[in-house]
Amino acid sequence: MDKLEAAEIGGLPIPSGWTKPGEDPIGPRPHWQSPRGLEPVTSARPQQRPVTGEGAVNGFTVLETLAALTVSTWRYSWEPERLRHLGPMAQDWHAAFGLGDTDTKIDLVDANSIAIVAIQALHRQVNDRQQEVAQLHAQIPAAPPDPAR
Repeated sequence: MDKLEAAEIGGLPIPSGWTKPGEDPIGPRPHWQSPRGLEPVTSARPQQRPVTGEGAVNGFTVLETLAALTVSTWRYSWEPERLRHLGPMAQDWHAAFGLGDTDTKIDLVDANSIAIVAIQALHRQVNDRQQEVAQLHAQIPAAPPDPAR
């Protein structure tokens, strides 16, 4: 299969060797996959369009939403009992973040972006706490020398 219908992937050609979900010779998979595994997601500025009416992303809100998200272990219905995955259910993810166009899949670009934003928020929190600790340490008077030493 060298090319898929435009409705399926937005008119972009798919290289030979790629498999459609459910057509993989080693078993069904829930995503498009190349012979090398999952392919990188295009995220270059020329391919992106701004979403009008959206403000800046509040990393602390994203972090709080992510922290409240239920995460569980699970397996696909076609996988053997011994396999397991870890993560949220797509329906919960979609309800929490409203990203993507379906509540049955989590787009990797969105999952990666949520992780990056949450890491940035945690980084800011750690830096803020380090500054607070440094300020508190500066307020503590130096202890007098111990005469017993």
